[in-house]
Amino acid sequence: MVSGRRLFVSDIHGQVEALGRLLERMEYKAGQDRLILLGDYVGAGGESLRCLRLVRELCAGGAIALLGNHDQALIDCLASGDTPRALPAIYAYMPELAAEIVQAHADFLPFLRGLPLWYEDHDVIAVHAGFNPDLPDWHLSTREEFTSMREPFLSRSTDVGRMVIFGHTPCERLHGSAAVYFGQGRIGIDGGAGHGRQLNGLVYDGQAYTALAVAVNVQEPAGG
Repeated sequence: MVSGRRLFVSDIHGQVEALGRLLERMEYKAGQDRLILLGDYVGAGGESLRCLRLVRELCAGGAIALLGNHDQALIDCLASGDTPRALPAIYAYMPELAAEIVQAHADFLPFLRGLPLWYEDHDVIAVHAGFNPDLPDWHLSTREEFTSMREPFLSRSTDVGRMVIFGHTPCERLHGSAAVYFGQGRIGIDGGAGHGRQLNGLVYDGQAYTALAVAVNVQEPAGG
């Protein structure tokens, strides 16, 4: 059994100041609350290195950080020394960020590689993007599915006996608003921070879910 509140944030995309303000609004207390970050800590137009530093500090204090598709792209870039050809244009900022990270914190690669693909307890399942609903056991989904999937996850039932909390797909695509999306058996929390919308937070106290949000200020889109 998990005691205390569970707090969820996703798709920060380098908006470290917004993350700080959101954690204040959520009244996050390390050691009492369980903070679960759903991935995509880096992004164009934000302060990705500062955000990664904060995420690592939060994890050292007990938070759980999942892997997102942008974080996986950064791993690929750090490991290869260049942007892999397979990466789409939205990752064009990666070489510059990777060079900055290598110069400032060469040990970030092991930290990123150690990020889990999901979080689960008796009430909730949290993933960055989704999982394969066609599999008999969602745990068998691939790394790419956990970090990048939209369909068929978004259009299929996710009846797994627990609430599924996910990011990656901006809430505006789900219900026409950047506010947290409450669906049947699932909650989408990507507020579009990478596109200058807002950074969403979700608080679960064991009985009810409460959505919070703070504004962000970016100039460049960060992709999905």
